[in-house]
Amino acid sequence: MRTSHEHVSPFSPRTTRVLLAALLMAAGSAAAQPVSSAVPPAPVLNCGQFIAPIAPLPGFALSVPTAVSENGVWVTGTGLNSTLGTSTTFIYSPMLGVFDLGAGAPSTQGSDVSDGAVVVAVPSLGWLPGLPGLVSIANLVPGVVGFGPETITHDAQTFAGVGDLGAGIEPITVDRFGVRALSPLFPSPSFALVRKSTETIHHRSAAGRLDAHLAWLLPAGGIDGIALIYDQSAPTGPTIIAPTLIGNVPTAMSGDASVIAGTGFDLATNTQRTFLFRHGFETTIPGVTPSAQITGLSSDGRIAVGVDNNVGIYIDTRIGLAPQNLLTVLSTVYGLNTAGWTALAPSDMSASGVIVGTGVFMGQNTGFAARICPPPYCYADFNKNGVVGDPGDFAEFNLAIAAGLMIADCDLDGALTIADTVCYTAVVAIGC
Repeated sequence: MRTSHEHVSPFSPRTTRVLLAALLMAAGSAAAQPVSSAVPPAPVLNCGQFIAPIAPLPGFALSVPTAVSENGVWVTGTGLNSTLGTSTTFIYSPMLGVFDLGAGAPSTQGSDVSDGAVVVAVPSLGWLPGLPGLVSIANLVPGVVGFGPETITHDAQTFAGVGDLGAGIEPITVDRFGVRALSPLFPSPSFALVRKSTETIHHRSAAGRLDAHLAWLLPAGGIDGIALIYDQSAPTGPTIIAPTLIGNVPTAMSGDASVIAGTGFDLATNTQRTFLFRHGFETTIPGVTPSAQITGLSSDGRIAVGVDNNVGIYIDTRIGLAPQNLLTVLSTVYGLNTAGWTALAPSDMSASGVIVGTGVFMGQNTGFAARICPPPYCYADFNKNGVVGDPGDFAEFNLAIAAGLMIADCDLDGALTIADTVCYTAVVAIGC
């Protein structure tokens, strides 16, 4: 561990000038004790090495990871003591282990962490290296009642959550432009917005994109949840996610914001479905129970991890949508040492391939972190010659369709049709 005079700040000037400065102001004199000055930028886990157990904090039985930074360096979550009914927020890195952030603020829950170790937690708390513990960030959202921060962008320039600006609980973002309610950004001539407590911002991508879950009132009078994308870089209107389903809840987003996973209800079949919304195409994950949930996606959305019936699942969409046992894949495909682990339930996945969650290690419930490093792959460069969209890519794609290779199932509907060619053309237009 480095001493304080060896500390190298993990923050860029651009990162510090907005939210970090505000957090320091919120902390007041608390920053006079730089307990975390010994917190260096930690290295990410090595690829395919082992599953790292995240130890419980003193006085707590279990560390439950909630989120991992997009660069895979930092993990935040909640320390639980079920006997006493108490919780605390922690930050973890492979070099430092687990650090308690909630000692002065009990009953907190870590929500998200940036690439520079800025943590947001509920209720209305934040932390950055240099502070001895969580501090209130309520003064950063003036006029907002009950602000609950749920996510932060990788560069810590924007964080978001839910709060009441006077018209009921709704999704809000906080950035250098101030506090912004998202509900007014989603007008529609055929829908009337209903502000409900079920509204929430769920996830952010490495590109800074946020997706929101909003409740809408249909003209017929029924209330159906429709998942929409709020794009921070172009907040002019929504994109509906999985439009054939109702009650949608987005649960994960890829680092490049091209793939979103979630759950929704299919009225036609009267079933709950787990879906991927990829390049504008909605696809149902087959072979899972109604309770299945995708909790993490890789940077390009090719790899998905989640939980089905308390079992960790893994999906490589390049070869199909059939779920596999995550623990088995980590061992047989990526070569991780899984000795001692008998179950995994992932809660998040970083753009750099770090998976976090809880599992059973040596018979005990334990938090974990593991890193997978798939070979670089860009679907748009189908013939892998380094040139996207050249005639060879389309020729190779058409040959794959003719040969019945499911790698050409671009829209992931389980069939090779003209829709796959349309999908692939859209993928090429987006590029790598």
